[in-house]
Amino acid sequence: MKSIKKYWPAIFLILVFVLLFIYLFTFKEITYEEDRSLLFVTLPSPPQAKIITDEEEIRSILDLLNDSSKFGRGLALKAGWIGQIRYKGKTYIIDNKTTIAVDGVMYKLAEEKGEKLFEIYRKSQAVEEDFSDEVLERFNQGKKGGQ
Repeated sequence: MKSIKKYWPAIFLILVFVLLFIYLFTFKEITYEEDRSLLFVTLPSPPQAKIITDEEEIRSILDLLNDSSKFGRGLALKAGWIGQIRYKGKTYIIDNKTTIAVDGVMYKLAEEKGEKLFEIYRKSQAVEEDFSDEVLERFNQGKKGGQ
């Protein structure tokens, strides 16, 4: 019995680190909220952007992002990106069609899901425009149909 008490602090610290690791590197599911818009920015240069307000399109994008997390995760942020999705104060950086960075953590994405994300972007009826501070400011107002 004394031996367990002797190692209790070390066991406790290990448990805390394991739980912290799980918390930090587990993809947080994204939920849909009404009266929200989604900003999708794509390369090549100059970046193009669409402020997507269609509920069905937003739900489709969120479903793909949520499914992507189940493919695993990594830790390296690489330079460059091909797309960004901004929703509810978070930025999801699409590094290539198989990885997404969220808060500095990389999550694996099945290639067909990456293709579907960009297909939704291409087919969206939202107006495509050059990405600029003005577009970002309009998006940050956070309301569908906001002027």
